[in-house]
Amino acid sequence: MSRTITVASQKGGVGKTTITLNLGYCLGRMAGGTLLIDLDPQGGMALASNLRNRTRLGLFDILKKRAKPEEALAEASDSSITVLGLGEVAPSEIPLFEEAAWDGSLGQVVADMSAKFHYILIDAPAGIGGVVHAALSVSQGVLLVCDCSALTLKSVPVFLAVVEHIKEKFNPALRLEGVLISLFDDTSPNDRTVLEQVREIFPPEALFNTLIPYDAAFEEASLDAAPAVLTDTSLKIKRLFLELASELRERELAALHKALATDGPPRLF
Repeated sequence: MSRTITVASQKGGVGKTTITLNLGYCLGRMAGGTLLIDLDPQGGMALASNLRNRTRLGLFDILKKRAKPEEALAEASDSSITVLGLGEVAPSEIPLFEEAAWDGSLGQVVADMSAKFHYILIDAPAGIGGVVHAALSVSQGVLLVCDCSALTLKSVPVFLAVVEHIKEKFNPALRLEGVLISLFDDTSPNDRTVLEQVREIFPPEALFNTLIPYDAAFEEASLDAAPAVLTDTSLKIKRLFLELASELRERELAALHKALATDGPPRLF
């Protein structure tokens, strides 16, 4: 069964694309059949994965009927992940991308991919605009990425209210996979203080145990246009993303066990 998860944040600069790429790679190695979709108009996924060496086509070309989905998909050399980038988008065309979000065609393209992959991770733009609404409307889960800034404490409740609204009005299947703290610096008193405040706001089960630190390995991997987990510079990064992928899968199993426990008497028909 396919599971679509939107990787989102209320504010930019928290490492969403890096997290989507590295988590997606680990999930692909664990479970196979993982698709990464770039919905950010800045097209960061193509840069982070060296996608443009494979194809210049992407999601926008599918929406504009300039390409078929199979023409725009790029599978990694080790078959761990498949990437659907944004494609070539002129500045004048960006409003059309927002229109596709509101009219449902963007969500339909994403939904059409679901039967072919075990996981679909969507790298959403920051904020709560139309593209984010479209992604959440066709997702079963949302992974909320936050850094340890003061703005995080103020903006997270707004984003969670949007998630709840979409769940109530458009997508009852949507649930919060968890809140992931990124770019954490354990030598920073401010980061440690904000982390404690975040832990006071959320129940323990809402926060991932894994913390993604600030690490120079991410910058080095970006220069190589590859996931940090594939580089030899940091075993710690590899371990953290494998732990995050395992934690995500454990949460899915816990949710399934809870659903089975509340389904009533053991009856098939």
